[in-house]
Amino acid sequence: MAAGQRSKRILGVPDEFWIAFVIMIGIFLKLIYAINADPSVAGYGLGQWLESGGEEPHSGTLGVIQYYCTHRFLPDFDPRLVSGFVNPPLYSLISAVFMGITHGLLGWSTEVCLHLLMCLNAFYVTAASFGGIRLLFRYGIRGRALTVGILVLTFFPGMYNLTAVIGPEALAFMLTMLTVTSAFDWFETRKKTQMTGTAVLFGLAMMTGYQAVMILPLLGLIFYTALRDGRRYRAALPDQLKRFGLISGTMSLLWPVYNLIRFGLPPFSPEPVREAWQSLEGSCSLLQRVLFPPGGAFDSLHLIRNPQTEYNIWAQTFKTAAVDYQAVDLSSGPGRFFAGLILGLSIALCLLWHLMWIREMIRNPVRQPLRLFLAAGYLSMLFLYLVWCLARDSITAMTFRLIPGIFFFPLIGMSLGGEGASGDLFHRILFRISSWGALIFAAVTAFTFGFFP
Repeated sequence: MAAGQRSKRILGVPDEFWIAFVIMIGIFLKLIYAINADPSVAGYGLGQWLESGGEEPHSGTLGVIQYYCTHRFLPDFDPRLVSGFVNPPLYSLISAVFMGITHGLLGWSTEVCLHLLMCLNAFYVTAASFGGIRLLFRYGIRGRALTVGILVLTFFPGMYNLTAVIGPEALAFMLTMLTVTSAFDWFETRKKTQMTGTAVLFGLAMMTGYQAVMILPLLGLIFYTALRDGRRYRAALPDQLKRFGLISGTMSLLWPVYNLIRFGLPPFSPEPVREAWQSLEGSCSLLQRVLFPPGGAFDSLHLIRNPQTEYNIWAQTFKTAAVDYQAVDLSSGPGRFFAGLILGLSIALCLLWHLMWIREMIRNPVRQPLRLFLAAGYLSMLFLYLVWCLARDSITAMTFRLIPGIFFFPLIGMSLGGEGASGDLFHRILFRISSWGALIFAAVTAFTFGFFP
């Protein structure tokens, strides 16, 4: 906040207090959810941690982690033969070290160790959220708009879902968000060390999950804009970009090249579709997948493994953002009601944020580089996600887990609209609705994930 600028107040208390309070409550609730949620909330692909016979390769995320924990080296068999081993290994390696210490050396029970792994996810998600908060500050968002943005970042249900899923998605989310914030910082400073950090973060993100490639167009635009803006650092930029390409490219290629040389696996191959229920081949048309969801698409909030109903990209993305595949106990009427309310509020707020963002861009056309990055980054990530979903032709490819960072873009757009709402009555009304909607959304999410995990 600028010097001499008086802080706004809610209930007589400065906004800074409420921001810190919201963040601390969010961290606490995520940890509570990680402790109470069952690891099977992942829905599919988790596998098992075997107390006997675990030295043999077995499928699922836990099978991969146990293999690395037991053998302490990369697979000496074709990873296509066992589910889970095709994916980049960084998350599994970190988790294997963690399980080796807690379960192997300290002798803690498997159940306790798995819940602690979920608590690690809470740390990853929180770090990613701080990256989003940094972006809000980078765009000059302050006051009530900042408070609303942080409220949504902290209590968005997708953040709870990522916390409970034992898998690489939360770590990949953290690394991609830190890469983006580091790239924004580099755009302001043009420091060589900042570029090195950005390259390392992006390389680590690619070693965690190939979905990190979805931020590459945004990074490219940031670098291209820096080359064209004529600042005094311009002569040194080509060498910095070469440094980025060398570091991030080397790190990104380590796993694909290893598998290519040793097993003939094509580079950047995704995990194969292994079960019949996952495949959407012949069950729907292209238009059915990308157009507005049909009425029955939301009849079941949880994954029911039915290609005849779970084929629409938007429906599956919104459902997995709200309740993932198995989150929230839907066995009771109140659980179903609150889960449906979360889904409905998330869709309504998403539409409202886009409306506010579009109005803000019309009122203030894209001239500043940061606003250009916001619009172009969002559209490129959305496009690559659609390409991914259509190319994979699988139910499990359509998931919010792959793109949690995408909701930061309309959120920042809404916050920019809130910053400029003072001169427009209609915009003030929209921002007021968005503020109260975010407050209700946060309260319902915290209550639902607290009492119906």
